[in-house]
Amino acid sequence: MSSGPNLPSLIFRSMMLDGQDQQRLAVEKLFHDIILPVQQMLFTRLQEKGVLRENIDPELARLSFFSLMVLPFIMPKGMAELQGISFSEEYLLKLAQHNASLLQTGIFNVQGEHTR
Repeated sequence: MSSGPNLPSLIFRSMMLDGQDQQRLAVEKLFHDIILPVQQMLFTRLQEKGVLRENIDPELARLSFFSLMVLPFIMPKGMAELQGISFSEEYLLKLAQHNASLLQTGIFNVQGEHTR
């Protein structure tokens, strides 16, 4: 995300447009046709392989993953500043590593280098 930090914000703004706006329809098609099916397949496979903890719902895990990935980028700049969020490559790498640790210790059964 550090190479395109404005992409989530662009998607967010597109989804705020009228339901018939071409830009919004294009984003919806991207999500329906590609992003959502890939995410659902990934988390279903993780559950089938026993990588997700038994008490973790794969759909809610998918939502948590998505939230961790995009929230900093759709947050208003002033709110990010109040939270001490930087969009430097170093900070975003640190955030990615932290999010991986959260996922590893929170929803994944398996722990170790292969889940990072």
